Amino acid sequence: MCSYNRINNTYGCMNSKLMNGVLKTELQFDGFVMLDWNAQHDVYSSNAGLDMVMPLGGSFGTNLTDAVNNGTVDASRVTDMATR
Repeated sequence: MCSYNRINNTYGCMNSKLMNGVLKTELQFDGFVMLDWNAQHDVYSSNAGLDMVMPLGGSFGTNLTDAVNNGTVDASRVTDMATR
């Protein structure tokens, strides 16, 4: 679970070094990362390693579809999110 708190001035759910680097790469965590309820700030958190948003999809949904269509989020990232 990513948090509301900031880690080195970056919100936990926007911290790619922590989620992609430490958790998913160094520790080889193969589960999914979800947010502390409503801790997501925008759709860019998907690039930082956030896999699931609760409640009601937060900033994902249509925003995530639009981000994939305009190249902001890679489709392979969405596949990884769904796989986890």
